[in-house]
Amino acid sequence: MHSLKKAIESGEIEEQFKVGGGGRHRKVKDIEEAVIEEIEQNNYHSRQQIADMIHEKYGIKISVTTAGRILKKTRLSA
Repeated sequence: MHSLKKAIESGEIEEQFKVGGGGRHRKVKDIEEAVIEEIEQNNYHSRQQIADMIHEKYGIKISVTTAGRILKKTRLSA
C-alpha cells in the first residue's frame, strides 16, 4: 500500500499497473518457416515423424503436441 500511495502522490501511477510479458520462448521460433517448408515438401504421416525430423535435422527435441501445432500452420492441415 505504501508504494501505491507514493506512486499516486508522485503522479507515476501507470507504472504500478504495467504487466510484464513473461513466459518461455518457443524452441522452434527461429526454424519454424524451414520446418513448415520441409513438412509441405516431404511425406510425413504422423506428428511423431515430424518431431523426429526436427530432432534429427536441428537438434531440437520437441513434443508430439508441439509438432501438431506446427503442422496446423501448414497448408496441408486445412
